[in-house]
Amino acid sequence: MNLKIIFFITLLFTLGHIFASAQSTGFELLTTGPNTEALGLGETTTAYLLGASNLYTNPANLAFEPSSGFNADYSLWIGGLTNTHAAVNFKRNRSAIAFGLLASQADDFELRSRPGPSQGSFSISYLSLSGAYALNYRNLAIGASFQYLREELYIYNASGYAINAGISSHWFNRKLYVSAALQNAGKMDELNTEATRLPALVRVGINARIYELGTGENDFPVSISVLSDVVIPVNNDPMNNTTNTHEQDEAYLNFGISVTAADILTLRGGYKTGETTRPLSFGTGIILNNITANYALVPFETGFGTVHSIGIGFTF
Repeated sequence: MNLKIIFFITLLFTLGHIFASAQSTGFELLTTGPNTEALGLGETTTAYLLGASNLYTNPANLAFEPSSGFNADYSLWIGGLTNTHAAVNFKRNRSAIAFGLLASQADDFELRSRPGPSQGSFSISYLSLSGAYALNYRNLAIGASFQYLREELYIYNASGYAINAGISSHWFNRKLYVSAALQNAGKMDELNTEATRLPALVRVGINARIYELGTGENDFPVSISVLSDVVIPVNNDPMNNTTNTHEQDEAYLNFGISVTAADILTLRGGYKTGETTRPLSFGTGIILNNITANYALVPFETGFGTVHSIGIGFTF
């Protein structure tokens, strides 16, 4: 058997083991929360204003943001995998233009084609570069984003594209948001012999502010919002040909809650249904004028570890 084929088979088995519990396709990072705030909400973000990161969740929400903004986030996943994200949104009256990147990398995997000492090491990496445009009219907004995608595994690499599109609306003085989005509709070139299948999804979500204490001079303002998403996988084949792992192929629900106190401290939580090894998530944020610092924690049920994410954002 050709030595390269042996190397590639070894690589596929290694990747399958690593991503079986963390990310079920090579570009499963496109379905996880792009930033720390989203992870803390259990990725219940279709109808949630996520700042510049909206271009990866629902681009329509970019036009509902009250101002321009920038955020950067770093997440340490299990198995030595790291996710990096940065995005900027330029808000102009009824429109918005945003740009962002989302990257995932893991290093120092041992390369073996036969029993014995390692024959070296290799890395895996995934990259998404995205641009988005959104427009709103009164309480309705639409938006779309285009992603350039690239993956590198051992000596192989492939490129591709994906499109996100969304619609969003707000009601009752912005106390209720109702939104829908199509995510990751696109394709990849072949990686050696087969192409990675992108995790295309349809999401429908609501975001309701169910409690709000007055913000008078002597008050301690508190607001509570609850969120819910219906997530529908578009791909019919539940088996990913590249990593040979299973992913959710039926609709499932995400739930989130956000509590903000004194316009300074935010507590977040999320719950995911369906076949997942990380159903719960927790997060917090500290707001100082136009700067927000966030932290999220996502434990895995299977004992493989815990995801930690930190992020910072500011408006301008």
